[in-house]
Amino acid sequence: MKFFRNMLLVSCFLFVSNNAFSQTYWGAVYIDLNTGIFGGAYDAQSEYYAKDTALKSCQNKHSGKKNNCELLITFYNGCVSVYWAPNKKAGWGFNSVDAYSARVHAVQRCANSGGKECSEVLFLCTTRYY
Repeated sequence: MKFFRNMLLVSCFLFVSNNAFSQTYWGAVYIDLNTGIFGGAYDAQSEYYAKDTALKSCQNKHSGKKNNCELLITFYNGCVSVYWAPNKKAGWGFNSVDAYSARVHAVQRCANSGGKECSEVLFLCTTRYY
């Protein structure tokens, strides 16, 4: 009887653990290439909420002025880095395992798009990025 009880407890633990680790955490980034102003969101329950939050963040940073906030990336369970250059070029990088790689890809994309003096304007990770 103890064996079956212990097996039931182990099964319940594994079920709860697997569900906790299978959670999808969404993120999104909007950017205005003219100004470098951005809006980001992470740990949203859905792609829709991540995009909505990031867009509002970008728009709010313009203090009601006309803006050109455009979607740069949506992602889940990982890290994203965004580099922007004053000549209105940008690059992003994403990685679900290695945060450093996200930064490397972002600066490379910014430079490859013709960006001069690219600098990081945003770096964020969802709760579960491994």
